[in-house]
Amino acid sequence: MSLKPIAVHLVVLIAAVVSVPTRAHAQAWPLIGEMTQRAWTYELHGFTPRGAFHERFRDIHALSLESGLAWRFLSGLELRMNGGYFHAWGETSEPLSSDPPRRSDADGLTLSYGARYYFIELGRAHLYGEAVAGFVWTPGSPFPAGGTAVNGMTRWGAGGAWRLDGLWSVELGYRRTHLSNGGGITAYNPAWEAHNLSLGLRRSLGP
Repeated sequence: MSLKPIAVHLVVLIAAVVSVPTRAHAQAWPLIGEMTQRAWTYELHGFTPRGAFHERFRDIHALSLESGLAWRFLSGLELRMNGGYFHAWGETSEPLSSDPPRRSDADGLTLSYGARYYFIELGRAHLYGEAVAGFVWTPGSPFPAGGTAVNGMTRWGAGGAWRLDGLWSVELGYRRTHLSNGGGITAYNPAWEAHNLSLGLRRSLGP
């Protein structure tokens, strides 16, 4: 397995952690504008296999419960960091193989960072596009079966938010998800493609 993709992700993640947005950053980054909101986020994610190949050979379903922080700017850009618990169940098999399917049950932790852009705001309603990159770590359980315990995960999609009051909002989103250990097209990298539906709550912490 090549460690280069994982190393690249780690460098980006460390850079994100040490540069948590502040009002000083907002003054230094005029293109993204003034920070308008900081918020806690709480999200439940459900995953199902996407595409004929993965429905047949990567029949894996998963749930993750995540919490994090979000920093929204006047331009509509939002930066996000999340972490949480990941639980998966199902089985994998390989084309043209006589081996029986292998269980792909796993529990672990997620850590991710991403960006969201709000492109429509209509009163209490907000529509956005989003891209997220991060890691899934399933200690003691290579995931999917035959792979590794550390995988990169990318998610991209869109969603909407409805502001309930001055503090709370509810969010619903859809993303396409790709999980891989970066090992290329090999038997040691049984990559997984999934649909990802999410339901979330958001609590404003002010500007």
